[in-house]
Amino acid sequence: MPNASENVVQRHMVGNYLGESAVGTQNQTYNLMGFGFTEVNGSTGVETKEKQYVHQKAKTTRVSSYNAKWDFTADHIPSETPVKQLYEVGRNQLTGDDACFDYVVVDLWETPTQSSYPARKFRVSAEVTEYSPDDSEMQVKGTLHQQGDFVEGTFDIQAKTFTATP
Repeated sequence: MPNASENVVQRHMVGNYLGESAVGTQNQTYNLMGFGFTEVNGSTGVETKEKQYVHQKAKTTRVSSYNAKWDFTADHIPSETPVKQLYEVGRNQLTGDDACFDYVVVDLWETPTQSSYPARKFRVSAEVTEYSPDDSEMQVKGTLHQQGDFVEGTFDIQAKTFTATP
């Protein structure tokens, strides 16, 4: 009998892709946040509301919204486009739309249709919080913050294109 832990999704089965052009660009070019990245850790940022009515002994908690974020750490490898983009946000102290990107999270453990996997596209704001050495190698650290609702769709890992689900 197979061990259930053999079916646990592994980190390499979640693809993280950062858009290369301005947010919302048609025919956006996406690059894998792979080489250089030692961490890309997501948090749903779930927010709740509690309410207790006078006739109840216990409170009721409901999910009211989400404020997702992804903390990242990357070795500064200038030839890796996503690393370079995020480094430049901090180096040039970019703000507003200049610090925003299209960001796609791809469920690579799912069964693909040809080379397309289920995915979600987010608009994110990049907060670069640190540029410092780790054993004399420079690293870029920060957080990608979700802005607004995500778009459900598919991501073609060969063409590196996102298609929204109608």
